[in-house]
Amino acid sequence: MGEGKALADRVVIVTGGGRGIGSGISEVVAGAGAHVAIIYPVASEEVHAKSMIAKIEKAGGKASSYLCDIGYREQIESTVAKIHKDLGRIDGLVRFWN
Repeated sequence: MGEGKALADRVVIVTGGGRGIGSGISEVVAGAGAHVAIIYPVASEEVHAKSMIAKIEKAGGKASSYLCDIGYREQIESTVAKIHKDLGRIDGLVRFWN
């Protein structure tokens, strides 16, 4: 995954990207070459985010996850700062709300 892909070397945040429709979005974005930063809102959702990371990495992609309730500005700001620190940039956002 990566070279020759539409989103090669990009970093894309996918909120709710660990399960349901959000997981499908994460797979598509990763398949297009992006490093997917999966956002999950509560600690109990971590298992789904980690499972999606494993699936993306098994397919040759890159992903990471972050606990953040996007209903709280402070959490958004600190998570965005952490993603910048970890991955160096943010190129896109897919905000999925179920």
